[in-house]
Amino acid sequence: LVAEAPRRTLACDGERPTLEFLQEVMDILLQYVVKSFDRSTKVIDFHYPNELLQEYNWELADQPQNLEEILMHCQTTLKYAIKTGHPRYFNQLSTGLDMVGLAADWLTSTANTNMFTYEIAPVFVLLEYVTLKKMREIIGWPGGSGDGIFSPGGAISNMYAMLIARFKMFPEVKEKGMAAVPRLIAFTSEHVGVQRPFQSCFSMLNALPQFIGIKFSREEDSLKSPDVFFSYCCWNKLPQNLWLKTT
Repeated sequence: LVAEAPRRTLACDGERPTLEFLQEVMDILLQYVVKSFDRSTKVIDFHYPNELLQEYNWELADQPQNLEEILMHCQTTLKYAIKTGHPRYFNQLSTGLDMVGLAADWLTSTANTNMFTYEIAPVFVLLEYVTLKKMREIIGWPGGSGDGIFSPGGAISNMYAMLIARFKMFPEVKEKGMAAVPRLIAFTSEHVGVQRPFQSCFSMLNALPQFIGIKFSREEDSLKSPDVFFSYCCWNKLPQNLWLKTT
């Protein structure tokens, strides 16, 4: 007797549509990469916001869309996107196509791993460990010892740095709060990356920081003693929640 093969479940029935859909998405992405290399193509098919809003339906539907519509949206998105891999695309932060980086992005998206613990993401946790260790070695920490964190940008990095500096000088702030520490002052360069994040930080505390500009002479990129004394005198006359910026 030949046993009857079990019927395929709904999950198995979805394998073919899933593979076909992902293959079509991959074809769209690869075509976009090829077009990005073509110098005869536009860097961007520019349209004003009102033109794009009128040309397409931007309403978020209450009902799910089918896969064909999603593929059309993928094509439309790339049609009006800036071709950052184009030979004539120049930007102060990035330019050109990094094929290894793109492949890594596809890999991490496919793995869909949450960076929680070693049990959840064994390979990625080890990659994070060795990468941070190498970065600590580059900046001169003996044997790469210490700790580290990946940061999404410069503004939040400034906030991290200020919080670490505060905790180093006043570790009791973590348990007793800001009421346990004296008035604080930060000597920084005049940069929006310093002002903007701390304005947001103080707004959450229902207070506003005060930025006072002080011009000082530079000698071998260091403050002269009279400038420091002048800043200290100003600080004693100024209210709380103050940040001094130097120019």
